[in-house]
Amino acid sequence: MNIRNNTRLPWSRWIMAVLVFVVLAAGTTFFGSGKAGAEKQPLEISVDYGFEGKMKFGRWFPVKMTITNPGEDVSGDLTVRTAGDNGKSVVYTKHVDLPRQSTKIVWFTLPGKMMSKKNNVVQFYAKSVEKGAVVPFVQGQVFLETKLLSSDTLMVGIMARDPDTLNFLSLLAQKGYEVSTVKLGGNDFPWESAMLDTLDVIALNDAPVDTLKAEQTKEIESWVERGGKLVLAGGAGYSKTAAPFQAISPVAVNGTASVSELSEFAQATGKGLALGGPFTVSKAEVKSGEVLFAEAGIPLVVNRSYGQGSVTYVAYDLVMQPVASWGGNPQIWERILYGAGAMAAGNGVYRQPGDLWEMNNALEVFPQLVPPAYSLLTLLFLAYAVLVAPAMYFVLKKFDRREWAWFTIPSVAILTSLIIYGIGASGRGGTLVQTLGINVLSGSGTAARTEASSVFVPSGGSYKLEWSGKRNISSLILNDGGGLPSGEADMIVRSDPDKTVVSFANVPYWSVRKVVSAQEVDKQAGKFEYTLRFDGNGAKGEVTNSTPHKLYEAGIFINGQWIRIGDMLPGEKRPVQVPLGSTMNRNDDQWGNLIFPYSGRQDMMQRERSLLNSFSQNKANGRTSRSPLSMYIVGFAKSSDTLFKIEGKDVQSERIDLLVQPIEPDYVQGNRLSVPSGVILPYIESSNAANQGMPSNGGVDMGNGDITLLYALPVRAGLQYEKITLDIASQQQFKIDLWNGKSQAWENVQGGQIVLEKEKIAEALTGTNGIRLKVTNDQSMRRFTYPALSAEGAVKQ
Repeated sequence: MNIRNNTRLPWSRWIMAVLVFVVLAAGTTFFGSGKAGAEKQPLEISVDYGFEGKMKFGRWFPVKMTITNPGEDVSGDLTVRTAGDNGKSVVYTKHVDLPRQSTKIVWFTLPGKMMSKKNNVVQFYAKSVEKGAVVPFVQGQVFLETKLLSSDTLMVGIMARDPDTLNFLSLLAQKGYEVSTVKLGGNDFPWESAMLDTLDVIALNDAPVDTLKAEQTKEIESWVERGGKLVLAGGAGYSKTAAPFQAISPVAVNGTASVSELSEFAQATGKGLALGGPFTVSKAEVKSGEVLFAEAGIPLVVNRSYGQGSVTYVAYDLVMQPVASWGGNPQIWERILYGAGAMAAGNGVYRQPGDLWEMNNALEVFPQLVPPAYSLLTLLFLAYAVLVAPAMYFVLKKFDRREWAWFTIPSVAILTSLIIYGIGASGRGGTLVQTLGINVLSGSGTAARTEASSVFVPSGGSYKLEWSGKRNISSLILNDGGGLPSGEADMIVRSDPDKTVVSFANVPYWSVRKVVSAQEVDKQAGKFEYTLRFDGNGAKGEVTNSTPHKLYEAGIFINGQWIRIGDMLPGEKRPVQVPLGSTMNRNDDQWGNLIFPYSGRQDMMQRERSLLNSFSQNKANGRTSRSPLSMYIVGFAKSSDTLFKIEGKDVQSERIDLLVQPIEPDYVQGNRLSVPSGVILPYIESSNAANQGMPSNGGVDMGNGDITLLYALPVRAGLQYEKITLDIASQQQFKIDLWNGKSQAWENVQGGQIVLEKEKIAEALTGTNGIRLKVTNDQSMRRFTYPALSAEGAVKQ
């Protein structure tokens, strides 16, 4: 009895101690300091994204978060969790310190995709996203819900004194153009280049831009270099508007002047314009570029190329009457914004594509990881079978040791398996990095560069990639479908001013992870120098490699025809000759397949093929999917570089870069212009056809309905067209109409040769120097062959 009581006593004490501890812990929870409770007080947040909620797929866009802490101090990560590729989630995060009763504004730059309640969530983690707990928001669940614009839409951002500036652009919809305008401003907007990706045009008119910092001006200039169009206007207020951009402005302004008429505007549109008095304009001297309109020797509209984009000077205040409400104003701005190429500003240049499937597949390919040939594995298997069966039997029989078979045969099997495993695992013992880049050369020494990298880490687990400086990084494939995956994020992106870190978690061994960077400007890219003149037999000229790269597989694409040049050393010059033939009317959008056909398992040009396909297919997206892919010089370069660190260590990355530069053909010899038949292909300006295939081989498959074609003719100062010819093949099932700008009506033209001269040319040419045709099909799916256009004219020197 005493023994039993003595045994229970220690257990009773332990039980009592545990109960006391639980009570004390509960007391701390319920009666402890108010600070612990305050740390869990919900935060307040408001979110603005895109430009008035608008953005485009594949284009980076800004997100502004205003977060308020009504309680005690809290520090942690503000995050946007989105659906990534392979059923994983990606987290974009910014660290935020929130003192008590404080409000802070946090900006994110996110890749363009459809976002809704299903595929993203905004959260705040105390301490960090990796280690902290979620602090709730007063608003409950917070998410982004974006409005995707068509890739055809011309997105115009306006910063102006008058809120009605450029309202008349909506009238361009009557000509089949999609235009969306948004107001820009706000002293807190960072003006980072990638944030402006959604915008095709930024118009500054009599605007207070003195709030822009020097680095913000540089970011806008970088946006222009990557393909944006900057419009500088303001009339008497021009100087204050353009002051930060004098270095890239096409003019130098010195005071103002008055004009009594705008005769070139009236002539270009065929619409009368009575000013009713002196009209104030800024007085400018042209530094660089082309004068589009002038009056009495005073430049009114001047455009200059800058990188992939352009800068346009307009001499008057865009809201000044009577021009702002004049019926011909939309036609003037059609010319300013869409130009000779009849493309929306920004749609005619290469932007980072939203669909990167080609590059995604190519980044899976490491030459070191190419599996051994079937023939080698078959040989090893046969050798094993012969060795284990007859060879082992005769060897053991000869030495009268057949009882050893029980361990020799398994030993040989294990050894053979190790050999086969070693062959298959060769090259997989270390970290491998590769980068694929698309570099679109401007012709002035700079390039817009898009690059994506893949990393192979044999051991798997978790690891970090680190770039110096602030970079915009995302997963390679932007997944719009499905819901937001639960569990730990596969990829965490943390972008700070001094460095950018991407963390991958729970990576299986022998697997690959991929990232893509926002498009950037390379100011040391170099260029292709060329001469290319057309005549009735084709084109002749020469190409010089003025880039720092040793190129391979260089060549020229002209409307789907590939003219191979081969290897080119830096500074090397090579002649080119392009015959005119049936292939001139091709418009394939997979250039890589044309040059590097698939060659089976040992396909060593897959990466080059994918790079070229990524470029050509992206150029064939949206509005340009209905346009010819035009003329380009291309080449490839291989190198190695250290782009980022892995777990704090520099790692060499193998690079393959595609270099692409558009060609602007010269059709002028002396004072004569001659455009050979079939060189200029049309693009489909609008389509009401029930079904429509991709343009290729000089035509398009279309169902019941109509399409509008536009042939964009060259524009040059002093050029006067004298003869335009359309050779239209007899196609009885189609009705063909030619647009008459004077009568504002369609005129029927059927098969045969249509020759336009003098007055007819003036009636047919659009404000963008184009010839417009409407093709109507009242039957089922049929193929329409494009009419072949040729032109002649004189150039006043």
